[in-house]
Order: sequence, then C-alpha cells, then structure tokens
Amino acid sequence: MRFIAHIYHDGGIGEENRQPGYTNYSLEECKKFLDDAKNIFGDFDREIRRYKDGTYRVNLPTIMGDIMVSIGYTKGDKTKNNAKTFDFLNKINDRELISEFLAKAFNDDGWVGKRQVKLMQVSLIKNGIKKPSNVLLLDKLFLEKLGIKVIGPSLNGVYKNRYGNCSKYSINIYSKKQFKIFNKYIKLIDYKRKKLEENIN
Repeated sequence: MRFIAHIYHDGGIGEENRQPGYTNYSLEECKKFLDDAKNIFGDFDREIRRYKDGTYRVNLPTIMGDIMVSIGYTKGDKTKNNAKTFDFLNKINDRELISEFLAKAFNDDGWVGKRQVKLMQVSLIKNGIKKPSNVLLLDKLFLEKLGIKVIGPSLNGVYKNRYGNCSKYSINIYSKKQFKIFNKYIKLIDYKRKKLEENIN
C-alpha cells in the first residue's frame, strides 16, 4: 500500500523507459520507498540522487515497471493520463492498510494548515471538461472509510503545463474533531504531524 501510494502521488512510471520513479524533498521518504520496493521485488542496487532544486529521486529497474503495467498501472504522466486506479483498491476496508496508503499520500501531496488539512492533485483538461483525478477520488474514498468527513473535490484553479491546461482539485478536512480522527489513523511525516498536533491543541 505504501509503494502504490508513492507511485500514485510523487512517483510514476516512465512512458518510454518504464522505470518506476519517486521524487521527494525528504531523503527519508525516498529511502523508505526504496526499502518497500525491495520488500516487494527482492534485493537490488539503486542510488538515490539529489538534484539542484533540493529534491531526491530514485528510479527502479524497468522490469518492476513492466510488472506494474502488466497488472493494470498506466505508464506515462499521471496528469496527462488521469488513468483509473487499481480496481482492487476500491474493495479494501482494512483500516491499517488504508492508513498506510493515506500517510504516504499526505506526506507527498498534503498540506496542513491551522483550519484545514488539504490534499491536492492535478489533471489535464480534455475537450474543455474539468474533472478531478481518479487518484484524488481514491484518496477521498479511503478517508471516508476511516470515518473522516471530507469536503470536495473542489476546483482550486487552472494552470498550463507542456500538455495543455490543467485543473487543480483538492479535498479538504476541517474542524478539530476531524483533525483528531485523522491524527489517530494517519501518521504523517514528523514536521506535518507536529503542525497538525499543534493545531489540534
């Protein structure tokens, strides 16, 4: 669940090289992603690289991308494709598994503010139609399965990338009560967790 969550959020699988990759400002998150990949696929050597913008990135062997694609993952840019998520994920009700997935989703794409916790995803506008990403809809479904009230998806704006105009959608969690439920089940990366607990207090 952690591996898939990272692939769906700050990761992906290249369209040409078919290598699963993951990028994050946290070296620790990249190390954990690499460890999870080894626990799934077996031991292998891979280097985590740091880039000038301060991010870290790790690319996995192509064979792992081929396996993921063979079971239904759509390779290529997620913003452009807005592909469906794995069908089996919708049927998962185990709170521990859901919590593991959501922790990585919010570590990658989440934001913790004084009055709200937000998760945002982007999708390409096709034929003039704006719609939230399928990954964001899965995130919302999982939050609701934990008993957390979610507002959205809400349109947060439009911007242009190399593929065209894209819409930014977010799901939002409000109120101290919902923050407490969130904090009970979803263990965020340290600095986000501390901020959430300060806001609760």
